[in-house]
Amino acid sequence: MTEGTQVPPGSLVVGVPGKVVRQLSAEQQAGTLANAARYVALKEVHRNGSLERRTS
Repeated sequence: MTEGTQVPPGSLVVGVPGKVVRQLSAEQQAGTLANAARYVALKEVHRNGSLERRTS
């Protein structure tokens, strides 16, 4: 994003510099939040060292 760019809530932004390409549906927005929650949970798994390592 360039300095001063205003991004409407619920927008999909792509590219460098970022450009608003469209609005996301409520379902897509919910999916984005769920995906972020999975990443936070995975961070905790890594932090606790409880992720099994594969040695293949």
